[in-house]
Parts: sequence; structure tokens; C-alpha cells
Amino acid sequence: MSFQKLKSKNSGQALVEFALILIVLMLLLTMVIELGRIFWAWSAVQTAARTGARYAITGQAEIDACDGEPVGCLARTESIEQTALLNLTGLRVEQDVAFEEDFYTAVEIFGFNSALPAGQQMQPGFGGDPGQPVSVRVTYNVPIITPLLRNIVENVPVFGQVTLNNELFGQTGGRTEGVALPPPLPPLPKVGPTDTPTATFTPSPVPAVPITPTATLEDGKPGPGEICPINIVGQLVEGQRIIPVTGDRFVNNDVGSGNYTFRLFDVTNSLDIATNIKFGPVPPELESEHGCTNGNEGAFDVDLANPTDYNVSPFYAGGLPANILVIAIHDNGTEDAEFVLGAAAATATVLAPTLTPLPSETPTATPDETPTPLPNGPFIGFPVGDACVTPNPSARFTIFGGNWTPNQAIQFVWDNNELVGSVNSDAAGSIPPTEFDLGVRDSGTHILSAIDSATNAVQNLVIQIPCPAPVATATPSATPTLIPPDLVISPPELVTDLPITEFNSVEFTFSITNTGETDINSLFFVDLFLDPPPEAFVSETVPITRSYIIADPYSDGFIAVPDMKAGASRVITITSPLGFQNDTSGLRNAWGMVDTIDQIIDEEFEDNNLSTSDGIAVTPAVDIPTPTPPPSEQSDPFSIRGRVKALYTEFVPQQRATVFLVLTPSDGSPGEIVKQTFSDANGRYRFFEVPPLTGGDYYTIVACLSLAGSDAYFGSWFPVLPDPNDAVFEDVYMTITPTGCSV
Repeated sequence: MSFQKLKSKNSGQALVEFALILIVLMLLLTMVIELGRIFWAWSAVQTAARTGARYAITGQAEIDACDGEPVGCLARTESIEQTALLNLTGLRVEQDVAFEEDFYTAVEIFGFNSALPAGQQMQPGFGGDPGQPVSVRVTYNVPIITPLLRNIVENVPVFGQVTLNNELFGQTGGRTEGVALPPPLPPLPKVGPTDTPTATFTPSPVPAVPITPTATLEDGKPGPGEICPINIVGQLVEGQRIIPVTGDRFVNNDVGSGNYTFRLFDVTNSLDIATNIKFGPVPPELESEHGCTNGNEGAFDVDLANPTDYNVSPFYAGGLPANILVIAIHDNGTEDAEFVLGAAAATATVLAPTLTPLPSETPTATPDETPTPLPNGPFIGFPVGDACVTPNPSARFTIFGGNWTPNQAIQFVWDNNELVGSVNSDAAGSIPPTEFDLGVRDSGTHILSAIDSATNAVQNLVIQIPCPAPVATATPSATPTLIPPDLVISPPELVTDLPITEFNSVEFTFSITNTGETDINSLFFVDLFLDPPPEAFVSETVPITRSYIIADPYSDGFIAVPDMKAGASRVITITSPLGFQNDTSGLRNAWGMVDTIDQIIDEEFEDNNLSTSDGIAVTPAVDIPTPTPPPSEQSDPFSIRGRVKALYTEFVPQQRATVFLVLTPSDGSPGEIVKQTFSDANGRYRFFEVPPLTGGDYYTIVACLSLAGSDAYFGSWFPVLPDPNDAVFEDVYMTITPTGCSV
């Protein structure tokens, strides 16, 4: 063989080897590029979550964050979300696409709400109480751009989550605001116990101790530049015609911008009570009732019998009916709800509790059973038990009160020099039963003083530590730690009669059980999945690891369960309207999942929330329905959007509610459903490409969330008129009804 031939052969071999190596090198290069893009996105979501959480703990809110949605906008929550989104530097943000699609972006906010039951207090869509945790979670889907790798996986989700403690910001009166504890108060005159013990302890007015108002006491109210929440003053009663309301007066605190308006709405009957009401100056009799010192205080007495410059429904001209829920909705995005008591309940005599006498070695006469009349002035007392405390291991007791200034912070001071708590009185001036845990305290007689931050009225309560009467008791054993709640679901059982045909409704039943020793006192979801694709299954999520199926958009039907006692079981039925779809080969399978969107965050185990049933024979469909393409949000003036809110202890955004747009004829004939959607994780709904109206017709928005059993959350809002030049924003308020969802 000649040298020239050998050289030519070696050159060809090198070219082939280079070609083979080049493929591997290019693959490695593209993998490095994709990993770099994923790491860049991960870093961005970490920064966004951290920045959003740092903003959240300040308690700030920008009304501009409502983005043109003035009514019902939760300014603080929206501000946190906007702050996080603005820090997703260089990333394309898409909030209106499905979870599995490219560029999917979501900001979830969880805040500690002390008004909710213990163990269920991390509330979605809430910024958290002052001094309590708030968690901001950012999710982003990074698209894979390399064709070869994209055939393997289309996108990769990255998560960022940061949890911080809120500052003790000084706002009051709203769902996203709280009360900050002021510095220690000036010393109060010491009031000693009465030498001669009485048969009963009746709280009586104590002369107010003159205290010079300080800025710290006023800081409990929204100050300059802060939003003043709307407030219905006092308890509403049957037949009431004058309804006093307070809130912000001028738009953006600018006289030239005009007055804010508000409306009163009957949530129970889905009817407007009064609309287009403008705030005026605060009259002297309401100055002490107003919860703000922001320089923009407004008030108005809504007269249902003699309206001026505003509209009142004739149905309410004779006064408020009993047993309805009235909500006041302010243009600044705040709201306040009050229940209307029946006349008999409102005028019934309220009896003050008869308290156990202070212990004494001298036998005392049995107290007369005649109830003690309610004191005329403010008072505090013990709902049950003696006016003494046995520290074991802590000085723990419960206090209640009445006749205080409505909706004001009542400060509690121990022995005239230590601030131990602050509780807001309700609209009727009552202090709800509140537990204090002061730790181990010195023996002896102590004074607990309650101070009204609005009037400086003071009431004192004598507390003895320990209880003088010795009682021989065994050393209490340690309280066993209860097993957290743990939900288990049985395999789905087909209820629909055979044969089953594609695109026809099917019904399955499940048995769910709480095998833990702790009650579940909050709502959770159970979902049905029919032939879920492989990409619907996820093996881990934030912040816990488990196997689960992505609820949206793969769920074929779901139902909400309001609560579940420890050890209880419940059989539920879920219907899938379209049934099995788009698969003509082999036997089919159904999956069931409990706590689908992970609302029960303290479950004992997470690997038993999923079950399956396979081997279901399904007849293929002859005519396959053509799916309707989703409407485009771009350049759509005929759009209607807003939030769905459900009444728990207060109105909060509700996800996964079914929202209907109903065309309602002006002649009162039955309406027609023209569009249907679901509320998202923040309670938001959107209708695009809304058909224009003709004649006197209008739209009604109906929202419903079915609960296990016959109950449902239900609410409606009308009239809704689309605007050809701009989007229309309307919120819907739901309350529990025993009649289920009926549209």
C-alpha cells in the first residue's frame, strides 16, 4: 500500500470520528445552554419570591396595583404579587396559560390569619397579620428551546419560596391589616382589691384615668397616605332605616378628584340596597367611631326612606329585613359586612355573666339566681371560672367584655406597667372571649386594666395568683400529642350504568377518611381524573414531597369538602360532564385524589392521597365534539372580570368556583348561560369576547362552589353591562345555601 493511499484512508477515518464526536459535543453544548437558562430562571424566581416577601412584611399597599380594578381589589395582595412579578427580570411572564404550558407564571401568597381555626391559619391570598408569617411562592415554567431535548421534555418548572415574619405595621380595620402593639403605657393608678369579698363580682364603671393621648395610641389607625377601610357603624337590626358608614372621602386624598362612592348590597338576596352613595364630612357624633386619621376621613348616613343624590331599591325603603347579610363596598377596594338581627333578638335583654366569688375562708351565701343586669358603662370579666389563676405552668385565663367603643383597639395592661395584649372590639362594642397566656407570674393580687384607645376609659379586674383555696390535685400528666390529620381516599367506584360511551357523563363515588386524631376545620378538594396523561403526574412539589396529579387542567370533576372530624369517613359522588375522551384503544382508568391543591398543609402522610381503578370498558364515540378554541385576551374591550369571594369568618377570595355569565332578558323571563369559567388561585375570573347586549337586557354573574352533601357556596351579581371601550370589573360574593348550585 502506498503512502498516499494510507494518508487518504487516515483522513477519511478522522472525518468520521470528528462527525461522531461533534454530535456528542453539540448535545453537551445544548445541555449546558439549557441548564444555564434553567438556573437563570431559578435564580430569578428566588429573587422575585424574596423581594415579594420583603415587601409583604411591611404591610404596604399601592392602590395602583389594582390595575384599573377599583372595586373589590385587595390592594395589599395585588401589590405583593406585582412586586414579585416585576422582579422576574428578563423572563416572559404568562399568567393566563395552563400549568403545563411554556412561560406559565404564578405568584401565590399565604399569610397567617389568627381569625381562622388553629392549624389552618395559613390562608391563601392573604398578606398575614402583623407579627405573623407570610409566605410568597413563585412558579415559572422554563421552555426547552433545543428541538432534540424538547421532544423529551417541553418545559421545566422552577420554584422559589420565601417565608418571613410581618413587621408590626400599624393598620387596623381591614382583612389585610392588623393592630400593632404600642410601647408601654404611662403608669396607671393602682386599684387594690376590696377587703370584704362579695357574693358576686359585678363589673362596674371605674372613673376614667386621665391619660394624655399619644401618637402611639393614634398609630393604631391608618395615617396619612394609607387606605381607610369602609366600616358599617354599629349592629344592624330589623327595620333599621338609617345606616351610618365611614371610610375614605376623596379619591386619592385629592379634593379636586371628587368624592369616593360606595354601595350597599344584600348578599343573601343578591339585590342592591343603595348605590352611588358619596361620602361627606364626618359629623361630630361619628368622630369617635371613625377608624382612620389619614386626613381623608369621610362618613355618610344612608337613609333608606329619604335618599338624596343616591339610589335606594324600593324593596328596602321600609327598612332592612331580618336575617340578611349586608355588605358595604367602597371604591378604594375595601368592604365590610354585617348581619341584620331580627327585632326580637336585637331588643332581648343581654345578661352579664355571674362570676364565681373571690375565695374566702368564711362561707358565703349562695348567690341569688336573679341575673345580674348589664352595666351601663364598659366592663371586663371572666366568662367562666374564678377571679384567680393557678400557674400550671402558665398564668392562663380568658377575658370578655362589653359596652366599649365599637371597632377600637382595647389595650390590656398588667399591674399598671406591662402591656400584655391588644384586642379589637366588634361593631357592637363587645370584646370577644380572648385567652391570655402570661407565663409564670408572682403570687399575690394583680390588676388587669383594659383601656379604650378612643376614649381612654379604663376598667380594672382583680386577679389572684394562686387561688387561695388549696385543692389537693395529682400532678397532671403530660398532654399527649395528637396525630395530625391524615386523609385517605378509596379507589373510585363507577356508579353510571353500563355501557359507558365516550363524551357522555359518568359518575363515580369515593370514600374519604381522616385517619388522624386532629379535626380538619377548613375546606379542601377531592378530584376525579379520567385517563390522565403521563405529564399530569408529578412526583414532587414545593414545599413537600409526594406523588400527585396536577389538578388543572387535567381534572375531570371535583367537589369541595368543608371539614372533616378526626376518625370520620364520608362517601362523596363526583360527576364528570364529558366523561372519557379521545382514546379508542384498550381499557380505561379512573383516578381519585383528596386534598388536590394541598390545602391541608400539616397532613401526617402525603402518599395516600391518590387511588386508582382500572379496567373500565368504554365504547368509542361516533361523533367527537370539536373543542372550542379559547378566546384571546388581546384587544378585547367586551370583557368582564373580577373576583369571587366566599364568606368564612369574613369574605376571602375563593378558588375553583364555577362562574356563569347569564344573559338576563328585560322581561324577566329565564336567562341563558352564554359563558362559563372557573376562578383561579386568587379568586379571579375572566370572560372575554362578551356578546354586546340589545334592548334592556343585562348580564348576571353567578358563582357557585358545590360542597359535599347538599350545601353550596352561592352568589350572584347584577346588572352587569359590558363596556365597548373598556373592561368591566365586578366581584361576586358567595354565602352558604342549603339548596346547592342552581343557575
